[in-house]
Amino acid sequence: MSRYIWFCLDEKATIELERCVREDFGVINKLLQEETWNFFKIALDYLLKAFLTDPYQSSAEQLLWHAVAIEALLGKTNDKELTDSLAKRLGRLLGHNTCEKERIKHNFKELYKIRSDLVHGNPWKDSSTLYLYLARNLARRACLRYTELAASRIQKGMPLPDREQIIAALDEGRFDKLMG
Repeated sequence: MSRYIWFCLDEKATIELERCVREDFGVINKLLQEETWNFFKIALDYLLKAFLTDPYQSSAEQLLWHAVAIEALLGKTNDKELTDSLAKRLGRLLGHNTCEKERIKHNFKELYKIRSDLVHGNPWKDSSTLYLYLARNLARRACLRYTELAASRIQKGMPLPDREQIIAALDEGRFDKLMG
């Protein structure tokens, strides 16, 4: 049985997709070869699993894969308050100002409650569909920010920071300085 995926892109989206294919995929290919960025390859694998999971068959599974992709990028084994740590890091990674950072943190915490409910055996709720969109958006944007970081540093001839350095920079609110 064949499956077809149909995308309809307007001119702006087409231009952005073309730029992504030409620029970002080249950077991503380099990153997949970097041993210190194996975490990024793992996050991309989870993101791909999320996007390839049929949302009509298993929206819950798709949401879980997106959440795991975010955790692969931003989580640490020894995080005492994992949800708060992930929310703060994600807010700092994606937010452009204090209001956006707070909104992202709040939304991620709500998303993570649904993720935790699912992981602990509770059923999918109808309202969870809104959070599936949110999970897709946050995971995709987080992977893109890491790609932007790598592209910036590669372009400037700077070494790539490892995962721990990135997380430390996010915890200290200095991610943008890593961009070089």
